Amino acid sequence: MSPLQENSTNAPISAARRIADTVPVRLASARQSAAQARARYDAGLTGIVDVVAAERVLADAEADAALASDRWQERVAGLKAIRERNGDVTASPAYARMLASPYPQERYWLARALGVSPNPAAFIDLVGLLDDPQINVRTMALEALAQRRNPRAVDPILKLLKTSDDWYDQLYAYQALRTHLRWDQTRLH
Repeated sequence: MSPLQENSTNAPISAARRIADTVPVRLASARQSAAQARARYDAGLTGIVDVVAAERVLADAEADAALASDRWQERVAGLKAIRERNGDVTASPAYARMLASPYPQERYWLARALGVSPNPAAFIDLVGLLDDPQINVRTMALEALAQRRNPRAVDPILKLLKTSDDWYDQLYAYQALRTHLRWDQTRLH
């Protein structure tokens, strides 16, 4: 293996280590800020808005810590938390690594989190997940595309509907088109 190939192979690992090194510092800082905001609120020195803002920062830091984990189960927990808060998973430094995850559970929850992401670029990655080898990931990508209600999703969903031999893909594609994208069926020929 050439030095260039070795460096490109180690680059994602090196980036993941740099992310993991900064997460504990951000998490500790967010915990301290949230505790201080609660104490100021209890003392009558600040309003609830400041406490909520500090707790949002803490929740974001906790999710980032989970997404930077070496354990896929913790990353899935972070994805669930981001989805629950309608957060932006694409803002995470670990986002690109999760798209290529070998764990279908992680890609499944990533698709679900992308459905609520405010980032318009999430659309492209969801379309890419329509080609995932795991059917559950594909169906969540279909649901997420429909949830985003972007009319540009109709063409990639129709393509999957026309090319997939799997009835499950077809069912979710049809539901996505009819329920959320207000698609009117015409002959597909």
